[in-house]
Amino acid sequence: MGLLGLLLEWLFPTREEPPHEDYHIDLYQKDGVDMLSLLRWERGQRNYAFWLEIMERLMAGRLCATQVEQWSCIEKREERRRTQITYCETFPMRYGQEHLLDSKTHTRLTDGWKELIGVGAGIDRAMLEEMYSDDGEELGIPWVCTLTLFALKDPPEEMTYEKVKAAVQQPGLFSIYYDIDEDWLDMTLPDEETKRFVIKTIREIMTAHGKSLDEPEGA
Repeated sequence: MGLLGLLLEWLFPTREEPPHEDYHIDLYQKDGVDMLSLLRWERGQRNYAFWLEIMERLMAGRLCATQVEQWSCIEKREERRRTQITYCETFPMRYGQEHLLDSKTHTRLTDGWKELIGVGAGIDRAMLEEMYSDDGEELGIPWVCTLTLFALKDPPEEMTYEKVKAAVQQPGLFSIYYDIDEDWLDMTLPDEETKRFVIKTIREIMTAHGKSLDEPEGA
């Protein structure tokens, strides 16, 4: 190795990359609310089935609102101080038209084009499996949608889109948000019992799949 190579090695020493099978629990507060993030350091294609298993276990037996919202647009322009946004055919629009009334497990409600909410016992797995299917990933569907799960305290007074929207905006709900770009789950922890249940369940799933879990002290 020449002098330049030695100098570069001294200035920028090579480091062994950490294992990429590790998952990590991060506990923190955001806007006065206790939060938990399950972070994944594993590289490669996203394993949606694994994430859906975690969500399904955490929401099992709960009245859950599964919210899929389209956030990207095809065209955006300003006209006379008004913003006009044009969306192409969206997943909420297509899936809502095809499967709005035929679900035996969930009531599906939509604004018609941008948002779709399935309300029932546990997550609306059929809807999410369609979104994260091989066809959906090839079309880029998961990347232009956001997913949030809400454990509702009580059923809405009426099962209408407006009433469900009001219900999911109530403070103090246990909720799960999946960040597809960073490949992690963010969760709100309304109480200590929920926190213990979440951490215990995550540990059990990780052990069953032979994956390691790096946890903070006190978890």
